[in-house]
Amino acid sequence: MLKVLISDDEPTICDLVCRLVEWEALGLECIGKVQDGLSAERLLQTRQPDIVITDIQMPGISGLELIERAQPLPNAPRFIVISGYRDFEYARRALQFGVEDYLLKPIRKADLNLILQKVIKKCRQSNAQEQERLEIREKLDSQTGILRKAEFQRLLADPEHPLDTALLGFQERKPACCIALHVGLLYPEDLEKQSWGIVQENTCARLQKLLFPAPSVWAAERAAAYLLFQPERAAQEYLPQIQSLLKKLAVQYAHVQLTAAIGAEVPAAQSAAAIQAAKQTLSARLVFGGGKTLHYEQFRQLPEGVPLDFPESARQKLAAALEALQPAQAQELLDVWHYSLMLRRDEAVCGLYEKAKGLAGFVDRTLQASAAEKPEDWDGLYNCDSIQTIGDWLGARVRSRIEATAKQLQNREAEPIRLAKRYVEEHISRQLSLEEVAAQSYVSAGYFSALFKEKTGETFSDYVIRMRVEASKKLLREGRCTIGEAAQQVGYADSRHFSKVFARIVGMKPAAYRKFYS
Repeated sequence: MLKVLISDDEPTICDLVCRLVEWEALGLECIGKVQDGLSAERLLQTRQPDIVITDIQMPGISGLELIERAQPLPNAPRFIVISGYRDFEYARRALQFGVEDYLLKPIRKADLNLILQKVIKKCRQSNAQEQERLEIREKLDSQTGILRKAEFQRLLADPEHPLDTALLGFQERKPACCIALHVGLLYPEDLEKQSWGIVQENTCARLQKLLFPAPSVWAAERAAAYLLFQPERAAQEYLPQIQSLLKKLAVQYAHVQLTAAIGAEVPAAQSAAAIQAAKQTLSARLVFGGGKTLHYEQFRQLPEGVPLDFPESARQKLAAALEALQPAQAQELLDVWHYSLMLRRDEAVCGLYEKAKGLAGFVDRTLQASAAEKPEDWDGLYNCDSIQTIGDWLGARVRSRIEATAKQLQNREAEPIRLAKRYVEEHISRQLSLEEVAAQSYVSAGYFSALFKEKTGETFSDYVIRMRVEASKKLLREGRCTIGEAAQQVGYADSRHFSKVFARIVGMKPAAYRKFYS
């Protein structure tokens, strides 16, 4: 419903107007009746009426002054003036301020309600237009936001991409800075679900609000999010506010550990360098610990340190342990290297993520793990916030790769046995030689004979005999054929020989067996 304010220095006029208006039929409600201009002005600001019916001559400020003061308001109401004055000057000034109509006293009900109908129509048209403008603006803002995010994601994927600073709303002469946010998941099941998305979205939205009015854009790469902005003051001055925000979010998101890193300020056109500085600073959590807010200056002040390379002699021993499928020996070699890094606090340690990733790749190549690399393969690594957890991740990965390789080898060795059993089952009605079945299993007869005995605990010939007898038992139980026919169907041309073999294995002759089940 539209809201109406009535303002007249005579209470009886206010009451009269109130009685004349067809409130329910017109969809109007009265939010107040006042007798002076100042009271009316206060209600304009607090109650924001859509329509004001006002007299001209009132204490405090006149109706014309009230109309004039209302013009700058964001939601200025529409005015209907009532007056006992026929003075043309009053009417001219009122219309000059955009008054909807000018009614002379005494007021007639029909005239008042007719004017209100016209004003209501204009109000609703105006509201509809404003709503349409808001919807268009929201769509434009949304599309602009999508374009800005896509532009920033292109820069994240390709540091050589020429950033469109104008699209981002950045000024080329002002510096840009990047905040890197790492969402460390504390529980393995959350890592499998990739549960960092909602945390990133909420945290980055809160950061953008904190940085406002500085223009900003954010995008995510797996568990890390990056927010590029043009600071209104020195980027380092935002540190306390960001720390305070992260502490509040740590309470809200108890299942994660949030680490923020503020990079260096660089010219907006060189924003790729700002992102790189933020990434370097974020990697320094291996030195300073996760769950904190770090600044680029902390990274820069770290000593350079010696390289983290896995020693070549240890690499050769690791390759031998991997080829022998010895997880304990491989773990021991990794532990020696890992423990040598535990107490280091230098810049080189910040490169441990890539070193661990390279060593994991060496393990895969040595074991000939042929699975295509996927981004989620490294989620566990980049979820680590310490040298210790990186060592744990690398050890677990090596063990899982060795176990998977050993299982593949077992399956590979078992494959000829599986093929042989299937071939025997399909050709049980005729004579089968070891050489024939070995050829069908794609191995030599000698290797097949030894492998079959090793994997099944019986010789191939004993297995074939046992399978023939088992097949014949089924035929005899069904009772649809003679003993001689059963013998022929399982590969025995001589029924007497078949009976001897059957009795030796089953413990009774075929005739007795068939009679027992008939």
